[in-house]
Amino acid sequence: MNELNRKILLQLIKNSEQPVTEIAKKVGASRQTVAKKIKQLKEEGIIASFTAKLSPEKFGLSTKAYILLHDKSRNFTVYSGDTVQSWKS
Repeated sequence: MNELNRKILLQLIKNSEQPVTEIAKKVGASRQTVAKKIKQLKEEGIIASFTAKLSPEKFGLSTKAYILLHDKSRNFTVYSGDTVQSWKS
């Protein structure tokens, strides 16, 4: 993965709807080069898809995440919203 590809991917992650011409200006390449690179990244499977990110709040929903962290001393910590639980395995 070269530096130009990384810059293009970063721009797409930030906003996948921005025009290719805008991405080209930001990464310092021509529109044609950026369009070709995006096409190659899709064909190689690096870009799997472009998706819409919905706001759960607009549907009366909330988001809750559970994260499990593991360290070398075999301690586990689960973060759930504002709650933190720890235990030793």
